[in-house]
Amino acid sequence: MNHQPYLDWMIATTEELNEMLTPENQIALHEHLSQCNSCQELGEAWRVVELEMQSAPMQSPAQGFKQRWQARLETNQKQKQQKQSYSLLGFLILGAFLMLAALIALALPMIKSPILFLWTWIYQLVQYYLYIEFFRLLLLSIFQTVIDVIPMAGLILIIGFFSQLSVIWIVAMRLTTSPWRVRS
Repeated sequence: MNHQPYLDWMIATTEELNEMLTPENQIALHEHLSQCNSCQELGEAWRVVELEMQSAPMQSPAQGFKQRWQARLETNQKQKQQKQSYSLLGFLILGAFLMLAALIALALPMIKSPILFLWTWIYQLVQYYLYIEFFRLLLLSIFQTVIDVIPMAGLILIIGFFSQLSVIWIVAMRLTTSPWRVRS
């Protein structure tokens, strides 16, 4: 016979018992207790222990218990945080090594022939230089064309207009982001 639900019901507090016991369960518990001597003895022993616990005076903790408990709690929390930090650091280092291994695996064909690797780098550097030179010449020709097409007075007006726009923008940014202007 399964005694476990009956044992749980017998040692439950009054609030727990009201939640657990339906009328059918109460009938089943009374029937089981009328038939099972070991559960009857256990139930009576539990009631005696419960009465003694309720009638016993509340003991105050030993001197300094609160301080020792708080110090131990703080130490345990620091140890837990330190363990979490080390775990995170370990995972980050492991991830970095895995990424390094993946990069090495991807670069392995180039590393096998260092001459090819060197020529590839030289080619890339020359390409970047050519791109920069192209954009420099493009901007220079656009600037030269603008200077030739627009008269000097027009250039001064355009530069003055954009200068004023930038000053207005800076002032607007300062006014909208300054802390003394923000109201809650």
